[in-house]
Amino acid sequence: MAKQGQKLLRVGAAAHELGLHPMTVRRWIKAGRIHAVQVGREVRVPRSEIERIVGNIDGRLLVLYGRVSGHGQQDDLETQLQRLQTWAQTERKGQETLVLSDIGSASKRNAGIFSAYSSSCVRIKWQKSPSPTRIG
Repeated sequence: MAKQGQKLLRVGAAAHELGLHPMTVRRWIKAGRIHAVQVGREVRVPRSEIERIVGNIDGRLLVLYGRVSGHGQQDDLETQLQRLQTWAQTERKGQETLVLSDIGSASKRNAGIFSAYSSSCVRIKWQKSPSPTRIG
């Protein structure tokens, strides 16, 4: 049984945080790679398991990317980068981080920057909410 007050995540939410498909998480639970707790007819993944797995991702780099469309938005870019770094410090403690920023289009001009790191990165997408969410 889980500790009192410990956050338990549904398989879909755990998969989202890990950047995996829910079926992969279910297979890992069945194989014993992820500890899960039975809650009625469902299984839940303790937050501590997510943190354990994320902490074991060796050789991966967390890329924080901020972008604005014009030089007049430099203050907005700094705010984005600060929020991303604050998020990384609380949610991904100790993980190696690369901060990228851009003013203007990021499509073709910076493609080389992203392709060099794409196979070993944890990717995140910035949304209007105060914290980014993982998409990869």
